[in-house]
Amino acid sequence: MNNRIGTRLACLFAAAGFAALASTAAAQQTVAAYYAALGPQDWYNSQGTQLRDFGAILQQDRANYHRFGRADPYDDGDPFFGDGETRAMIPALFAAGDDGWWSDWVRRVSPPTSLPVEAHILVFVCASGGRLTHLIVSHANGDGHLTCEGPVTAGQ
Repeated sequence: MNNRIGTRLACLFAAAGFAALASTAAAQQTVAAYYAALGPQDWYNSQGTQLRDFGAILQQDRANYHRFGRADPYDDGDPFFGDGETRAMIPALFAAGDDGWWSDWVRRVSPPTSLPVEAHILVFVCASGGRLTHLIVSHANGDGHLTCEGPVTAGQ
């Protein structure tokens, strides 16, 4: 193969790859957001075992809301996690968007002898190309927070 043609083909493939990455990044969007109050019932699975993983706590919160009808007073609905199969994706979706703070928080506030602590959170469900990609969890305190599209400050 002529070296110029090979170089041009390599450049075309590289450009196509960068364009695909750029369009994927640009297509990243918030497809849903909901408030959740993580109360004591959300810290235990259906068998009564205390949960120590924040993704599992989020999953139990949605199961309590959708499946068992045990919503906390400040829980909002969401359009995705009423289905058990999609709800089972929550721990992996959380892990994909976790910045470490919430995972560490569970370890800090939940030693074996303490009662679970309540938390009020805002959950952003992120998607790209028509499929759920990750969750972003923020404090529901009215301050700035991070969405799928980037940071938002209070008052925006």
